[in-house]
Amino acid sequence: MAAKLKRLGLRPGVPDLFFPIPSGEYHGLFIEMKVLGGRPTPDQKRWIAKLSAKGYRAVVCVGADAAICEIKNYIGEGRRREIREHL
Repeated sequence: MAAKLKRLGLRPGVPDLFFPIPSGEYHGLFIEMKVLGGRPTPDQKRWIAKLSAKGYRAVVCVGADAAICEIKNYIGEGRRREIREHL
């Protein structure tokens, strides 16, 4: 599977989720998902640091609940309504 993803152009360490929605001072939101006890790899840490330096919110979330909370906080209630109206 890793070889197939590499052929498709995926780079090691890129966060699992990306929301290309500007919010406040950020250009978008990147989330690296981890299970309880999981830790980001050195490649993931480098990507998160680079993305943060470029004006993106880039975070590690442990579990779906943490990711949902991060997304809700990032987008905000008013923005969620606006996004739903365009879907």
